[in-house]
Amino acid sequence: MKRLLLTLFFVLSLQAYSQCPPTTPDAGTLTADAISTCNSADTLLTATPNGDSVVPTNYEVAYVLTSGAGLVIEQTAATPSFTVATGGDYTIHTLVA
Repeated sequence: MKRLLLTLFFVLSLQAYSQCPPTTPDAGTLTADAISTCNSADTLLTATPNGDSVVPTNYEVAYVLTSGAGLVIEQTAATPSFTVATGGDYTIHTLVA
């Protein structure tokens, strides 16, 4: 009888786990912050996450700075903050992986 109860508990636990929908990662959106060069050769580009990302357990967030229409990767970082030395069209992307 003891063995039957252990088996029944395992089956019920497995069924409860399989009914949970998986969490789908979502990078969310960013809002660009004001840009100030402050008479410096370098410019700090920053953005603020809007709080709408979904980062499942064991996933990480990374940010990528790209330039131009071809979205050439320039830099990567753990925060949406990048320093650039030349003018241009830049985009900050969020990755969840």
